[in-house]
Amino acid sequence: MKANPETKQAVVDAARTWLGDRDPATVSLREVARALGTTPTSMYRHFDSMHDLRVALGLQQGTRPVVAEAPTSVPESFTDSFVDRAASPERIRTVIAELMGETFSIGPIGVGPGQRAKAVAQGRVGTIEVVQGPNRTLHAQVPVSLEIVIVVGRMRKNVAARIVVPITIAPQVNGALELLIDVVRPRPSAIAVTLDERRMSANVLKIGRIDSLLRAQTITYIDTVLDSPAGRAATVIDLGDLIDTAWQPGMIAS
Repeated sequence: MKANPETKQAVVDAARTWLGDRDPATVSLREVARALGTTPTSMYRHFDSMHDLRVALGLQQGTRPVVAEAPTSVPESFTDSFVDRAASPERIRTVIAELMGETFSIGPIGVGPGQRAKAVAQGRVGTIEVVQGPNRTLHAQVPVSLEIVIVVGRMRKNVAARIVVPITIAPQVNGALELLIDVVRPRPSAIAVTLDERRMSANVLKIGRIDSLLRAQTITYIDTVLDSPAGRAATVIDLGDLIDTAWQPGMIAS
């Protein structure tokens, strides 16, 4: 959504002051954003590119307007190829493994009538599988083996469990030059839960709603991971900053 004209005018005035004698052709829109103390995303609400800002500056300074060049169309195949390489199944598998970690913990949580019993689950994340789907989506299966300890008064029971968490990832590039890794949170019913009923009666497991609690706690765990600094850094990648960093003076070997 474009910002209002008054705000855009204020941005142009501030950019003109900061630029001074600098050649606008030698700076990027992101550099201007940083200099003005704003974000690249905010700048993109006013201008689609640095070229647009140069046009606005040229018109307001009374100089010869910058002639808009015919836009160069970027083949859709380029975007597809870029996203396929940046968010390949193997790369996504590695990122999920690093974010999830090797261990998985749940609880203590109340279970059973009145939640008088307490359950704690400790487990390990198994081999994650990621396959390519249509429209560049990726589908991951995250298996977790759990050992659940249920304590009711003086009674202590161990239950083995295995859950498989399906995660859908939809990578895309937006107009602000950000690679977005959109992670679709699974529905609770989509999380497969297998309990070893041989080590505890099926009736106890049913009354305690162990399977439902595991599904709910797993989704909470995923939300916590995605909301963490590491999760945010892995799902929103500023490509413009990476380019600016790569082309800093002295970064390119002579």
